[in-house]
Amino acid sequence: MSGINLAVIVGRLGQEPEIRFTANGDPVANLSVATSKKYNGNEETEWHRIVCFGKLAGVIQQWVHKGDLCGFRGEIRTRKWEDNQGVTKYSTEIIAHNMDMLGSKNPGGTIGESPSKPDDHGPTNKPAAAPPANPVDGGFDDIPF
Repeated sequence: MSGINLAVIVGRLGQEPEIRFTANGDPVANLSVATSKKYNGNEETEWHRIVCFGKLAGVIQQWVHKGDLCGFRGEIRTRKWEDNQGVTKYSTEIIAHNMDMLGSKNPGGTIGESPSKPDDHGPTNKPAAAPPANPVDGGFDDIPF
């Protein structure tokens, strides 16, 4: 019987993502994400190392910043290596396969947006348009709840 290796983390980025590139040019994002819980007037924070590859790393490079609230789903991996003095070291990380952008500390912006100037043709802070009425049933006015 095989097991399940699934990690789900929802927390805030503690610093800007570190982006590196593989030899063939694919992006790799390393993140430090904090989760906290409060109990009896105390707060306990746990830091998690998250690694993302490929397209997900590219999205992170462009849209995710320090302080953003994000959810990650992936698998836990522990790496083993020797440092320069020959001491064996271990590092436990979450290799994320999915990410949800849940919020930003960027005032006046939304998730993944940087403040934009009117002439930069980039993201704007305009609210989304209301969804159109359902043409099949004539609209939403007749919904009984």
